[in-house]
Amino acid sequence: MKKYITLLLLATGFLFQSAQAQIEIEKDSFTTVDQDFNAFDFSIKFKVVNNSSPNDTLFYWKRDANSNCGFDNAICDMNLCYPVETDSASFEMGVGDEATFFIYFYPAGNSGACCDLTLYLVSRTNGNNVDSAHFEGCTLASIFNPENKPLKVYPNPANSELKVETNLPNSYSVEIYDQTGHLVDLVPESFDNTAVDISDLPAGLYYIRAVGDSIFSGSFQKL
Repeated sequence: MKKYITLLLLATGFLFQSAQAQIEIEKDSFTTVDQDFNAFDFSIKFKVVNNSSPNDTLFYWKRDANSNCGFDNAICDMNLCYPVETDSASFEMGVGDEATFFIYFYPAGNSGACCDLTLYLVSRTNGNNVDSAHFEGCTLASIFNPENKPLKVYPNPANSELKVETNLPNSYSVEIYDQTGHLVDLVPESFDNTAVDISDLPAGLYYIRAVGDSIFSGSFQKL
């Protein structure tokens, strides 16, 4: 009788672990609001962990086809970034591995707008191994008070150098893009109030991003 009970408990524990073993997004819901509608982009960063069984390493993500979005968005897995036209893509993760994904939103001047979507992660070998999360990003209905911006760039307009200020606790990279979205300058490690040399850039409007524990975006005018 004791042997039967022991086997039953072992079997129950195995089934419980199997039910819990899956691909996992760190949270069920992510929201970012009050974003600057004049920014080039803003994003939500999240972790994905593969706690599946040993042979479950092939997955795909799928974007909810019925998502309500007031502006463009992109999904970035550990391999590539995919525009809104791409509904799904495959990826591979070893058991126990962790990866960082991003949802990017491109407001393009749309004030008071929101974009919400649901992302599904599904195993290609086990249809029961699936997880999902809801993402929502919203812009302000009116212009930001410059003093409240999470990313400050000054002087703006600028001639030869910029200073970047964020509320990021650690170092971050600075990326500068032209109006076509091409990366034209990259500072791999920066800290608040570090000068960024822009003397070689042609005159015009540029988008700037500070990429660290979070990602903040803004713009500046080069004279």
